Amino acid sequence: MKNLSGFLKFLKKHHLSSLAKEYSRQLQETNIPVERVIPESISETVLAAIEAKLSAFLSITIEKGSEDSLVHWQQAIKQGLEMHTLLITDLVPLINLYKKTLISYLHFYTDKVNEAACITNELLTYCEGAEVLVMNSLLKTQQNYQYTLGEWKRAEHKVIQLNRQLENSREEFEKFTYIASHDLQEPLRIISNYLGLLESRYKDKLDKDAGEFIEYAINGSTRMRELIISLLNYSRVNRFKPFSRIDCNAMLDETLENMDDFISKNKATIISDELPRIQGDKILLSELFQNLIGNAIKFRNDEKDPVVEISVERKESRFLFAVKDNGIGFEQKYAPKVFEAFQRLHSREKYEGSGIGLTICKKIVERHGGNIWVESTNGEGSVFYFTLDESIKN
Repeated sequence: MKNLSGFLKFLKKHHLSSLAKEYSRQLQETNIPVERVIPESISETVLAAIEAKLSAFLSITIEKGSEDSLVHWQQAIKQGLEMHTLLITDLVPLINLYKKTLISYLHFYTDKVNEAACITNELLTYCEGAEVLVMNSLLKTQQNYQYTLGEWKRAEHKVIQLNRQLENSREEFEKFTYIASHDLQEPLRIISNYLGLLESRYKDKLDKDAGEFIEYAINGSTRMRELIISLLNYSRVNRFKPFSRIDCNAMLDETLENMDDFISKNKATIISDELPRIQGDKILLSELFQNLIGNAIKFRNDEKDPVVEISVERKESRFLFAVKDNGIGFEQKYAPKVFEAFQRLHSREKYEGSGIGLTICKKIVERHGGNIWVESTNGEGSVFYFTLDESIKN
């Protein structure tokens, strides 16, 4: 490689720019697009990029010798294949192009036939070595790829099976939750009724402690009934029901009418933008607004009447809804916790409820392909945001 190294040093020092132009010209005569060979270049810098590539290959051959130079070829071409810029069919034409371009400049370096023949022989040997090394590397890569592809297909099949099992388990759990919640209501209703009879008929005949025990039992059964109803509502969210076109304004009016006594009792004011028509489940979306408005009023600031503002903003094919209140708010670090089932930021004695209302809200929004989150400031109020698609398949 001694004669070849001298020739390459000469090319790099005196003819690199013109060599790049010749390489570019000959590349255009092949069927290989330049962007596959030089993917990072743009039209204005193609020559500069080709010059840099040639300079790198010349330097490797000169400085590190034939063996390291071939490894560099291998790495560069393998990288091109992994980046999906080169095709396997490009490899031999590219090596031949490199060889042809260099030989075309041999007459600038020497006019001695023996020296030129020696350099040509070394260059041919070098390029043949490059072909062998690259092809062997590709064969090994292909074998690894086929093995990896087989493993991937087996893993994909396993994931499909696990997803089916998970879906079946989810459906069975939802059926169990629905049935259990529904069937538990009857015995609980009997317990509550008899506790009520016990209190009304025998309260004066029992001592103070017994009266308190009965009151605790009645309160416990009432909370249990609220919890069962909440679990029943939660299990209903994913029960299949075809989506229909909904006028959100009419739906909100009905929701507020159902909440009229609660709103009037708390002297609350509800303000709403003109709302859009969307595709969805009317009952579930009504429950979503009822829960968010109900929470906004329940967690009120005692120093002022509750004001709830409902706004909406279009975001391409989605609508971003916001339900803003002037209530007590909370520290933002607790934001993820409020959507978890049975996670409470306040005691049950101060604020009644099952602790599952916002969990149901999250599930309803996700059932409609959206997201829900909250931004809150302690002492100033909260804004619950959620997205809904204008048109979504069931």
